[in-house]
Amino acid sequence: MKTKAGVVIILLTLLWSVISCNKEEEPTADPRDVITGKWLCTEIDLGTNEQQVFEVTVNAVPGNSAALDLINFAHTNGIVRGYFEVDKVSIPKQTVNDMQVVGTGYIISAYGSNWDYDVTFEGVKYECYAGFKKKY
Repeated sequence: MKTKAGVVIILLTLLWSVISCNKEEEPTADPRDVITGKWLCTEIDLGTNEQQVFEVTVNAVPGNSAALDLINFAHTNGIVRGYFEVDKVSIPKQTVNDMQVVGTGYIISAYGSNWDYDVTFEGVKYECYAGFKKKY
């Protein structure tokens, strides 16, 4: 009888230990990862066809599942706030270093995106198109 009770206690202990083990959940990927990183931007002023090439860094904003900080977007030498929406990034009208910026970026892949945006500086509005190519 003592043997049966001992076996039952051991089995219950093993069962409890298996049930009580918390499996670590796999961290879910941030959907913004497709656009974060360093990008080589080729920007064209649609009014003059002038072209500029510069680097833009895109960082996910912690604590906000949609927000992105675009560092040096539109060659502002500042941080432009954008919002991720599945396959695009919306940039609401905002002022960064005396430049007003507004636009949208369309994510093509993890290696490229296309952007349409306006930059207003000293009262002059520049309509721009840019292609982003992933640096690394």
